[in-house]
This record gives sequence, C-alpha cells and structure tokens, in this order.
Amino acid sequence: MFAGIAPSTVELICPADVDPAFAGPQFRAVAAGDITQNGGPVLKVLAGELKSGSGDDFVQKFLSNLSTLAAPGRTVASEPKQVGGRQVTYFNVPVAAEGYAYAVGPTVVIAFDTAGGSHAEAAKEAFAKVLDGLH
Repeated sequence: MFAGIAPSTVELICPADVDPAFAGPQFRAVAAGDITQNGGPVLKVLAGELKSGSGDDFVQKFLSNLSTLAAPGRTVASEPKQVGGRQVTYFNVPVAAEGYAYAVGPTVVIAFDTAGGSHAEAAKEAFAKVLDGLH
C-alpha cells in the first residue's frame, strides 16, 4: 500500500501508533507507516478499508474527536484542499497536530504531518504519493 513513494522510506507501524482510535477492529484491510525522507520525519499515516460504513463518516467522526487534543477555548480547523489532484481535508489542532484526511467509499487515509514548519511541502507530497498507491 505504501509502494512508490520514493525518495521517502516507510517503516511499517501499528495503526494505534498513528492514533489510538485506530486500534479497533473496524478495518478489513489496514496498513500504517512512519514515512521519512532524508532521515527526517514526514508523516505518520494510516490507510485502510472499513469493514462497514462510509469512509466519509469515519473521517468526520475522526475530525470531531480531534477536538479533545485542542487546548481549552481552541477549535480544530479543517478545510478542503487539493492534494495530488484529489479533494482531501486538511486539519490543524493548534500546537497539537496537523495533517490530512481522505475518504472514498470504504477507503480511509489519515496522515499526521510530522515534518512541520518549512518541510510541510514534503509531507503534502508524500501524502499525494500514498493516495496514488491506492488506485
């Protein structure tokens, strides 16, 4: 599922290492990885196919649960963006997490940007390559 993302490398990890909410049995097929580029962190990503339900519903629930990471009085910002020619949701929890979420049918891809700051473009490009590997 994470083939073809050169020059990045992927270390497979447990889905719960991306987010503890992904530890459950909700996926028929799932892969999770820690993506690095030139030795530096880029993304923690989960890609999976749900056993039942809509990927859109799963992403919406995930985004609403992110509010628990936000500091009191802060909200989770999310907005649609184009990444690799696909409509995705960019999310940002100030001082806690940012990343991308994508869903089509039962397929879900959620990635936390671990590159940060000036390397955010590398995270976006790696996410686009992960999405390319789905089709």
